Amino acid sequence: MKKYIQTATSNVDHKFNIIVELTYTYPSDVAAATYDKGDKTFDLPDGELLPSEQDAIISSQAGEDYRAFIESVIDLLEDYYDLHIYYKRDSEDYSWYFGMIAKDTTGSLIFDFDFTLRVSNHSAHRSEQSQKHKKERKAELKKLTKGKKTKPIVKCILVNQDEFKTYLEAYQKIDQQVEEVVEIMHRRDK
Repeated sequence: MKKYIQTATSNVDHKFNIIVELTYTYPSDVAAATYDKGDKTFDLPDGELLPSEQDAIISSQAGEDYRAFIESVIDLLEDYYDLHIYYKRDSEDYSWYFGMIAKDTTGSLIFDFDFTLRVSNHSAHRSEQSQKHKKERKAELKKLTKGKKTKPIVKCILVNQDEFKTYLEAYQKIDQQVEEVVEIMHRRDK
């Protein structure tokens, strides 16, 4: 019996494919995006934005996410910007209307400007009902100002899948627009 022995004169390279899969686990209590504004933090829903079509079928969760978003907007207006909301109305087709007046540093109302904000998932349409609500808002303003005229500022924000990808983006836009208007409303206060 003979043995054949061969010595290797060079290193032998072997290639291995190593596949690593990473799984991220998020805490189960995270349900919202966080938006920091100075000393106040706002929690915003991470859910799907409402479609702009009025006859679209909307899940109850999407409806709740939209309502949670609106609550954050109200907190921003009242708690952060310290605006006095004298008129607030929502419609069955996901539109919200806010009539506001600024307060000065002492907490007194500033009657130079009134600010109307419309937040909706669709463009406004003029109707008999919308004109009735506009008259209601103006009557509330007239009662509040005791008939003194104010300069109107109107802003509309469309929160739908065509305009924004997330509630956080929509909220940032609202924050930016409200901040600009509040600066105008506080001119007398400076």
